[in-house]
Amino acid sequence: MVENKISFNWIFRWQLLSTIYISLIQLITLILLGRLLPLKELGAYAIFSIVFRFALYSLDPGMFFSMIQQHHSSKQLFRRLMARQWFYMFISVFVFGLIWLLTDMSRNTGSVIIVNSLLIIIIIGAGASVQSQMVRDFRQREIVLVQMIAYTIELVFVVVAVAYFDAVMVFSCGVVLRFILFYGISWFFISVKSSGADEVSLEEMQKMERSSHYNIWSQILSFVQGQYDTVIIVGLFGLSTLGGYILMTEISYMIFAKINPLFNRAIIPVISKALLRSENVDELTRESLRSFLYIIFTLYWLFWMYRTEVIQFAYPDKSADLIYYATFLIPVAFARSINNILVSYVLSLGETRRIFVWNITILIINYLVIILFYLFKGSLESFLWFGIGYGIISAIMLWLLFARLLKEHHIATGIFHVRQVCSFALITLSVWMSHLVITNFVLSLCSSLLLILLVFYFLEKQRLVNWLKLSMV
Repeated sequence: MVENKISFNWIFRWQLLSTIYISLIQLITLILLGRLLPLKELGAYAIFSIVFRFALYSLDPGMFFSMIQQHHSSKQLFRRLMARQWFYMFISVFVFGLIWLLTDMSRNTGSVIIVNSLLIIIIIGAGASVQSQMVRDFRQREIVLVQMIAYTIELVFVVVAVAYFDAVMVFSCGVVLRFILFYGISWFFISVKSSGADEVSLEEMQKMERSSHYNIWSQILSFVQGQYDTVIIVGLFGLSTLGGYILMTEISYMIFAKINPLFNRAIIPVISKALLRSENVDELTRESLRSFLYIIFTLYWLFWMYRTEVIQFAYPDKSADLIYYATFLIPVAFARSINNILVSYVLSLGETRRIFVWNITILIINYLVIILFYLFKGSLESFLWFGIGYGIISAIMLWLLFARLLKEHHIATGIFHVRQVCSFALITLSVWMSHLVITNFVLSLCSSLLLILLVFYFLEKQRLVNWLKLSMV
């Protein structure tokens, strides 16, 4: 148990260092993106972002998921996984290429977006094996250093090039450059030829392949069902609406995109490895999930309360539209963050098939929603309200599934006790009162943060001390 805690905290610390640094760079990039691009061009860039996220969802780690989960590898296994990874990669390129050929999307987005979109699929599909091996071997320090180098060079490139070239081209090329650097530099830390020397039987390899197939299909389904909002907005409201919506989505999801990976990259390898050794994971599961809920709730509650001040500072010319979107999208992002972390816990239990079935169910529901909105020509506001309700309901359903699986695996957690409920209530009240009473943004925010620290000091003192030591469990 102690070894599991050390592994979890070691991974978390290095991921935290990377997250803080990269978040600052991404925040600068997002502010530049929102200020330099008109809403219609933001819509075109959003199409590239969608393809880019699809590549991350489906191909990273892709077929190499089972190596991370099972902690087995051999040269023969690696070749088999790589062959199937390339198959998925080329199918993805073919499908997106066909979409551009058969629709008027190419006319609305431009050739640069098309080329960079297909290129990023190939780069991620071909390079994901390197990072997967590093994650499997707990080489978080190397991953962090390479990420920081890649993001820094991307930002320098964007700042310099945007003065001379088209902004859409520069921002999309910056993402491509980042991943070329990330996978290229990673190659110096770990070679494909050193992918492991375990003896893996044919039966075990086939089992790992099935697990990875389920993971890829689940991730693709998760991505597709998550794009139902994009389909509705493009179809009913156009690229200009999509541009502002996606920009605010990027900002709202930044907390999700930074906090969740800190836990995800520790949860799956550490808990799955402990379960393989038949070790007790009750405390590890309970304490890591509590820490996650405290952090994600506090950050999203602060963001929602101070959304007007933050957006007016970052995007003075577009603040009215973006504040409207933020009112709805921040709660949706919070709900999806909960969904995402629960999926990681379920995957760590080896339940890839359950997640696959879950994603199929959500996919069917989402596209039934699309049909209904197209038939009845629903308004943008009704769609945004629906998003909040849908996000909350799906989070509750997934939580119930997670609780049932914990019982099946004989894992006792007891996440919420009176102390945790009181802590959440006091954090909510403290931020709300500070925002209501103190009109100055900086003073109000400082007051909120101070009161939050006092809540944790009196109700979760040991947890606060652990956090200051950069330990989550």
